[in-house]
Amino acid sequence: RIPVGVGASRCVGVECEEDLVRRFGDLVVRFGCEEAVIPVLGDLRVELENLLQQSVDRLRSLQKGEREIERDEWGLNLVICMYLLPEAIEMVRPYIVKLLRLGREYRNFISEHGDSHNRGERNNKDHHCYGVRIVCNTWGFMPSNEEIQFQLMPTKVLEVSIDGEQTETSDIRVELYLYTEDSCNK
Repeated sequence: RIPVGVGASRCVGVECEEDLVRRFGDLVVRFGCEEAVIPVLGDLRVELENLLQQSVDRLRSLQKGEREIERDEWGLNLVICMYLLPEAIEMVRPYIVKLLRLGREYRNFISEHGDSHNRGERNNKDHHCYGVRIVCNTWGFMPSNEEIQFQLMPTKVLEVSIDGEQTETSDIRVELYLYTEDSCNK
């Protein structure tokens, strides 16, 4: 399933295995969503680092007054769905923590300055900034041996059955973890 129908204007799928990217690309074409879904062959850590740097640059340009907040603001209305093994989840933890903290900083800026801060309008409630949300399968972020600065606690844990229905009685259940800006310590 591709999350275009849940309000995403563009989705990027990052995979490090060429045959899986090729298969993903074929499915994108088959379902006619080439404009909205981009398969990328690459290292998720590199892609997250690039996203983080672009997001920092855009936020700093807002803070300096170099540009106005756009109605459908660029960046930190992000949903990242991770289907990774625990070892891979640990490899991306620092990037996820930085994105979550940057999302909090961005949301605070929007709240303080409103939708059109350069035009003198403050706290325009028509601008929606949902921030960064991470959806993680099965394992989530385990307690870390790293410094406390990288600890993450899920905002919500949802148990779903194998067919995707929320259930308390299904024999085959999977946990999905939601992480938001509130998941990481200040």
